[in-house]
Amino acid sequence: MEQMWVHVWGTVQGWMRDGLHLVNPDPEDPYNEVILHVSPETAVADGALGLPVGVESITDGDRLDAWIGPAVMMSLPPQAVAAAVVVNLPEGMAVGYHSVVTAELSEAGVAVTAADGAAFTVPPTADISPWRTRQIVRLEDIAPERQLLVWRDETGAVTRAVLFP
Repeated sequence: MEQMWVHVWGTVQGWMRDGLHLVNPDPEDPYNEVILHVSPETAVADGALGLPVGVESITDGDRLDAWIGPAVMMSLPPQAVAAAVVVNLPEGMAVGYHSVVTAELSEAGVAVTAADGAAFTVPPTADISPWRTRQIVRLEDIAPERQLLVWRDETGAVTRAVLFP
């Protein structure tokens, strides 16, 4: 299923209504304050390593990035269930959670177009790993209808990808 995710980010300001109270300083952002509900299906990853971490490791003051679906409870602040959460992202790195629409393999890597319009190439030098399995994944495993977390360095080059089943 091609899913467009909404990126929300900010600093954790504690727990509120059984969710993480997330605040960012951009008053123009419609999600500058949101309650993120984390379900057992939510992927919570360490930003430095790309490995799963427990939601209980998230504490007040942590900066995090999250992706929510289009369904948002219209409360104040709005509430949504997170599909993916990334904590401890190193300075100078960016991360994105994408639904793959097209994936074309070449010598340069896999050229991906995502449902959100993002286009990027996962090069053969990128660290590619599966989410919560020990399976070996390769570039050719990146395919339409898969979910993908990608890390980019300060130049925009993809350095890491985590592939979801």
